[in-house]
Amino acid sequence: MDHIVQFVSQCLPCLILENDIRQEKIHDVDQSRGVHDVSSEILDVLNRAEKGGKDLQRTLEDVVGESGWTETIAQALLKQLEQLIRAGAPMGQAVKDAFEKAMAAAVGFAHDHPVFCTLIALGILAVLTPWVIEVLGFGELGPIEGKFDR
Repeated sequence: MDHIVQFVSQCLPCLILENDIRQEKIHDVDQSRGVHDVSSEILDVLNRAEKGGKDLQRTLEDVVGESGWTETIAQALLKQLEQLIRAGAPMGQAVKDAFEKAMAAAVGFAHDHPVFCTLIALGILAVLTPWVIEVLGFGELGPIEGKFDR
């Protein structure tokens, strides 16, 4: 079943980062800390925050340091946040509020974009009735050969 969920998630490349985030020290991050360390500290600050706003922004800017935000830090943070959500880990109040807003927006997006609704429906079937997914032509490793030929 995990393979089916992975396959469905691969249909959403804009939501899945395929980059391998390494803990190596790079020139655009404070030399005493690696990218993973910085993004972990950012996530910790976010999880302790009670609300968003200027105070949170200043705290995060202090964590990032003089080198500022980079794509690598942002990617690492996104990946760690995604892992937190997938694990169902406890969230601080600010993150929980943002999560609820994002989920509400996703429902609206799904309503406006039927293909996204189909992917969500496939995910629900994969969790509740994985055998139905096989009947639809999806195997453990993805689409079953010959099922989608036109």
